[in-house]
Amino acid sequence: MRPARNVQASTVSAAADAQLTSPIIAVAESNKNLYKELPLGTIRPEGWLREMLLRQKSGSTAKMDELYPLVMGKRNGWLGGDGDQWERGPYWVDGLLPLAYILKDKELIAKVKPWIEWSIRSQTADGYFGPQKDYPEEAGIQRDNSRDWWPKMVMLKILQQYYSATGDKRVIKLMTNYFHYQLKELPQKPLDHWTYWAKYRAGDNLKMVYWLYDITKDQSLLQLGELLHKQSFDFTDAFLNTDFLQKPGSIHTVNLAQGLKEPVIYYQHHRDPQHLEAVKKGLNDITKYNGMAHGLYGGDEALHGNNPTLGSELCTAVEMMYSLESILEITGDVTYADRLEKIAFNALPTQISDDFERHQYFQQANQVMLSRGMRNFGDNHGGTDVCYGLLTGYPCCASNMHQGWPKFTQNLCIAQLMEEWRHWSTVLQN
Repeated sequence: MRPARNVQASTVSAAADAQLTSPIIAVAESNKNLYKELPLGTIRPEGWLREMLLRQKSGSTAKMDELYPLVMGKRNGWLGGDGDQWERGPYWVDGLLPLAYILKDKELIAKVKPWIEWSIRSQTADGYFGPQKDYPEEAGIQRDNSRDWWPKMVMLKILQQYYSATGDKRVIKLMTNYFHYQLKELPQKPLDHWTYWAKYRAGDNLKMVYWLYDITKDQSLLQLGELLHKQSFDFTDAFLNTDFLQKPGSIHTVNLAQGLKEPVIYYQHHRDPQHLEAVKKGLNDITKYNGMAHGLYGGDEALHGNNPTLGSELCTAVEMMYSLESILEITGDVTYADRLEKIAFNALPTQISDDFERHQYFQQANQVMLSRGMRNFGDNHGGTDVCYGLLTGYPCCASNMHQGWPKFTQNLCIAQLMEEWRHWSTVLQN
């Protein structure tokens, strides 16, 4: 994905006044990055990309609460219910919200708002927010680890996007109080206290901490950043000084996709070039030892080499895209844009049906049969992993796949200092 030349006026449209008044652009000079994300909703896609978003609107993205009511319905813990309270509800909204605001669709925005409002109202006096009560096991839902750090990282991303679109200052208050809560609680209850996922995905948390620091200049946020980095898996050291990417089973594939950006996120306030070099080496080693033709890597739950009959998880595709988008904004290095485009144009479309109603949990680079059966994957989920369906494989991807195209759209252009724009994508035409 190289900087486009002669980008047609119909490709993307953004109002100059939106740039100047946005809370995002207003703080462009407060950090050392060359580029800054534009306000959500500023970029208006046309042609085939708009068509992809409209298919999401008419497909499962707009109606997961109807298609998957056990998890996404009114019982969800992120709506105040006694149902699922872990990652799947926030995963869905993490894609639904940017879709709603990019399309400026009132019905979709109305569907998003209850999740936002409940999350903001849930904050307690000590700064905690989100579900608070654990419940007995119930088939098909996750509701026994309400305090886990990980799902809140997803909701923080959602709230940041909501602020980008609306400027609602309640988000700043919530994040400020929650990050103070984290700074107090993490020494006693570290990232892996409840589950190990947060330890590998802390880059998402750290990104929101630094984002808020750019706005408020609260010095305690930098202290929290140090604590999060210290408690997270050390991707800088692992990429530079170990051979773990050569070893099948060494890391969960989605943890790798999400963790890839952590050294670059941390680099924003620690300008040691080893963090940038680590990510370059890590990405090269991923490609060398596990890479596949579609731009991703063998990882059918855990990292699994480059045999083209092995699987690649759909969550890996969208999370890898988000990591590359985050890295690109900080570094301006178009090699990451090239990899982003390769995944977006090859891995992502093949794993989701044209009507955006069904998906594959795993795809194979050498995929000759979309049939039910056990394969040479690290994990098989009832033999349904390559079948297209709403909940085939494991339900996380049914919830998480919706962020891919909206966030790709959101990152087509980024702001430079002096309010100039740099276009990263190839020309989009009908």
